[in-house]
Amino acid sequence: MVKTIGIVGARGHVGADLVRLIAAHPQFELAFVSSRELAGQKLADHIPEYAAKNPELRYSSPSHEELPGLGADAVVLALPNGKAADCVAAFDAVG
Repeated sequence: MVKTIGIVGARGHVGADLVRLIAAHPQFELAFVSSRELAGQKLADHIPEYAAKNPELRYSSPSHEELPGLGADAVVLALPNGKAADCVAAFDAVG
């Protein structure tokens, strides 16, 4: 069964490496990738390894409150120190 992963902070080094790992994994797909700076751009234009799985997936820039509703089985917060607390609070708020 395929599991979906969301990555918050997908533009950075850790986020980009996670995208590459997920691209190579047969049981993971990306539900979303977020980046304020790359919002609207195709992920495959920046990380070609993911093009075979979903060439149309685009970076988005959801608010913290929108993250829990994006439908990912798991979400990775690939953010700098001190930046993840608001995201975690949004997930805690919805249980």
